[in-house]
Amino acid sequence: MNTKHFPEYLSYNFIPKIVCVVLAALIVFFHNFNTMEKKVLEVPLKVESRGNMTAKTSTGVTKKVKVTLRGPRDKLANISVNDIKASVDISAQTKEGRFSFPVYIDPSDNLMLVSPLEIICKPEAVELTVEENIVRYLPLDVVVAGVPAYGYEQTGLSYEPTTVKVSGPRSIVSSLEQIQTELVNIDGFEKSRSVRTFATRTNQLVDVDTTTPVEVSVTMAAIGGSKILKGVRVGYDNLGDMLEVTSSQSSVDVVLSGTLLAIEKLRDSSIVASVDCSSLSASGTYRLPVSVFVPAGIQVASQSIDYMSVTVVEKVVEEEPPLEELVE
Repeated sequence: MNTKHFPEYLSYNFIPKIVCVVLAALIVFFHNFNTMEKKVLEVPLKVESRGNMTAKTSTGVTKKVKVTLRGPRDKLANISVNDIKASVDISAQTKEGRFSFPVYIDPSDNLMLVSPLEIICKPEAVELTVEENIVRYLPLDVVVAGVPAYGYEQTGLSYEPTTVKVSGPRSIVSSLEQIQTELVNIDGFEKSRSVRTFATRTNQLVDVDTTTPVEVSVTMAAIGGSKILKGVRVGYDNLGDMLEVTSSQSSVDVVLSGTLLAIEKLRDSSIVASVDCSSLSASGTYRLPVSVFVPAGIQVASQSIDYMSVTVVEKVVEEEPPLEELVE
């Protein structure tokens, strides 16, 4: 075509040509529109900081952002929230206060292969309260739960280390007094033993060392018990064959102590009280100590009498008559 006639070519049937171009553009647009799909994802928002400041987000900052994707239907079908990262970077901030930070969207390699693709993030910026990031070592509070075995009780608790490293916003970390551990369950314990636990993180704004084990030593002991026995009869041991007791028999009240389990198993008949008469050789009244004998594991806490008076006399032996008298 001669270039001299090009203007004439353009002007020839100009309106029909314009209509054809517009129709072609509309066909392409509607084709793309029909094959395009919108997908909305809620993406967790990560705060990045490579400086000495940290975000105090407890004032209601958006924890997730809404990311809208528009692209080919078949391409978006396999796209998930894992293919997008949303973040704000506060590394350049050096002063404390509340500031607005832009939200950055980082698509994965899978998402970069989608074409055409439109990405819209809302909100495009978030306000964060920024404070100095401080580090402290706080005392640990070991939390004990559970019920020991019957008859036993916890009598002591020690642990190592006694402190844990925490870091986070200055105003929050400064207000903390201690960090609790995971529960140490002593349910059914009878003997002392060591248990391993870890510090817990209850505030998501505060970083706590939850990987260093805490060795807890739990001391157990048997629960003590007591029992009162009244009117335990006092016996006479090692009394000579030629002596007999003429004083009235005495009794003693006894207070016993021991472990709760031993006291509960104790039989009253196993408690014996007596005085030792081995030193007596003639009639008379003597002051002798009262001894109380108890089974192993039981102790005599107190007794109503420690000494008692014992009167003994020599036995009367009747002489046999001579043999001659018996014959007559």
